[in-house]
Amino acid sequence: MPGSTTQPGKSSYTGISAHVASFDGLGTDIARIESSDSDQNHLISSAQRILDNFSKAECRFMYGPGDPPPSIELDKVLSAMLSHAQDCGGQEGLRYFASAIVACHERGQSNGGDAVETNLLESMAITMITQFLFIFKAKWPESEDWLGATFDYYDPRPYTGLNLCGRHIPKSEERFRLKLVIRQAFECFISGYGSPCLFSLDSRGLLIPRQIFRWPTGIAEDGSESSKSATRSFNILKKFTRISANNLGELKNIIHDPSNGVLMMSDLLEDFAQFEWWLQPTNAPNDYSIQFYGPPSGALQYFRPDLNAVVFADRSETSYSMDSTLERFPDPIPLPDRHLISICAGIGEILHGSGAGPFLDKLLPASGNSIAVHSWQELEELPVG
Repeated sequence: MPGSTTQPGKSSYTGISAHVASFDGLGTDIARIESSDSDQNHLISSAQRILDNFSKAECRFMYGPGDPPPSIELDKVLSAMLSHAQDCGGQEGLRYFASAIVACHERGQSNGGDAVETNLLESMAITMITQFLFIFKAKWPESEDWLGATFDYYDPRPYTGLNLCGRHIPKSEERFRLKLVIRQAFECFISGYGSPCLFSLDSRGLLIPRQIFRWPTGIAEDGSESSKSATRSFNILKKFTRISANNLGELKNIIHDPSNGVLMMSDLLEDFAQFEWWLQPTNAPNDYSIQFYGPPSGALQYFRPDLNAVVFADRSETSYSMDSTLERFPDPIPLPDRHLISICAGIGEILHGSGAGPFLDKLLPASGNSIAVHSWQELEELPVG
């Protein structure tokens, strides 16, 4: 599928890889500005002025089939990410992103002026769409184990309720599910519905353990283009969100830790996975409001008509009293991590506020399609039509 960037009166088809390489080339400049003694507020205001000027160029990224193909305004992507960088990565994440914008300006002005600066900002925005935001909308099979088996010294007795339709579940996934079941006392965190018959279908649906923050980590470390792309995406993730993982191996541990999980009804899963609604941290440590990015879904209104705040608490003792076959874990099961929830809340704001979410939805296989698309490279390899 071809891609292009356009300006008023101008249309040029440019390889996405060239834009990504152009942004990669700014790495040294970004690091220099980020580590300088520049005042944070001055850096942010400078970045905002640069984006205000960039918006006048009316640059769009066009990609995919159709006449015209799906498109997105590039200045809105960068503006939304600047606005919500602090939500995702605190002051450090905000400083990184502002530094990247200023680096585009400085490099452009020293190498040809406004036209070069505009091209660099285009490249930055296209890189963020294809190498970062895309991952949050990618289509993965729910059953796919990106993490590989993990083996621990302590293993509780198998709990038969964890096997969904007889499917084999890797040990790491089984432990993840079991801890969520125990912590939430067999109940969906948003509706309160549940029972010890965890995976029995009834008229109101199935309960499913779900990761809050999702990111593919099963990447071949063979120097391939897929591996290079994954490393680039992770580096942006690390800098923008300040997630505690220093490499993909450490990220695996975060993703499959119960602090990155919730138990929820399948009827609510799709909208949650696609950022139609999310949790917004409040002033209380484990209390979250429900953030909507559009009209509340019918399923959510049905199961949570009051739409009140969600409060997480460890209900392990309730679970142990309900089911005597459960063996106790030696350590407390952690509650959902506030930073991981904040990252996804910020990403939801970016996807909807910039138009990147609807843009990517038009490019990805339709909901229910079995085709898995984990990266932009795989999207480009899909057959047209």
